[in-house]
Amino acid sequence: MQQAEQEGGQVGPQLAGVRRLLVVGGVAAERGIDGLDPDRLHIWNDPRFGAGALALVPLRQDDTWAVHAAVLPDEHGELPAPTLDTFRRLFAERAGLPGVTLRDLTWASVWRPTVRMVERYRSGRILLAGDAAHCHSAAGGQGMNTGIQDAHNLAWKLAATLRGAPDTLLDSYEAERLPVARAVLAATSAQHRALFADGGALALADQFTNLTATTGGDFTGLSITYRGGPLGQDLDDATAIRAGDRAPDAPCHTPDGPTRLFHLFRGPHFTLLRFTDTPTPPLLPAHPAIREAVIQTPDEQARHTYGLTTDAVVLVRPDGYVSLTAGTINPTQLQDHLRQFGL
Repeated sequence: MQQAEQEGGQVGPQLAGVRRLLVVGGVAAERGIDGLDPDRLHIWNDPRFGAGALALVPLRQDDTWAVHAAVLPDEHGELPAPTLDTFRRLFAERAGLPGVTLRDLTWASVWRPTVRMVERYRSGRILLAGDAAHCHSAAGGQGMNTGIQDAHNLAWKLAATLRGAPDTLLDSYEAERLPVARAVLAATSAQHRALFADGGALALADQFTNLTATTGGDFTGLSITYRGGPLGQDLDDATAIRAGDRAPDAPCHTPDGPTRLFHLFRGPHFTLLRFTDTPTPPLLPAHPAIREAVIQTPDEQARHTYGLTTDAVVLVRPDGYVSLTAGTINPTQLQDHLRQFGL
């Protein structure tokens, strides 16, 4: 593992030097006292800890609260044990709500922010994904989605390789996903520092309201792109969407009736979208790994979403990212592109 670098310095050392750790636990609490609303996340800000000072998160499914509180080591470098007494003391010191009683601690842990990532995602037959490849602050809630996208990116490429695609297809996994992990580490580290600084509660509120990081990063993940990567190909400028972009959803109309693009994408296949009203034969022979769909022009929303002003062809990968765009294309050009996927 290596410390991740970002412009202006390294992410890892900057967070490692922040000796603010979180004690986290699940407790029961008396409800409805002094305005402690069970339908709201409650945060107490503090100049020393920002939004990490104290947070109570209602867990409605089991009638408990998750309690988060930042702590510092004592003069001996020891942390307070995450016991019920510790949670009660921190709550009393930082919340100032004497009428609320914490009880029945069901679980507890100490959480320490760690920021690391591997130098390579692949070594021969060994491929890493998710937390095995990168770990970072939980700020922004990026860990699960980043790991799932790793797995989705890799899964269809493994399947294609087993079907006979060139082994080099697996090298594209690192080429596409490692830059994403590096960007996530930089964004979550910046957000972590903002949340644990004075005024962190405002940064957290903005994160939930606008789904953006303090640095302007997109926490929805919808703007992730593999443009310029090894697999994409744009034959012309007929589309605003480019190879490597996420293929968005839109209502559409096919010869079989109305549907949505996401419905056409659903499954482990490639989807060849042909935006045209001109009756034409299929570009490819029937293949179980490719779905060819004609999108007709009454659906202006689909054309607008993909930035089309004329007929076009868009090939979408099994993981929902665009592989190829063209205004016009012949079967030979398409087959040449698909050869890298063993098709």
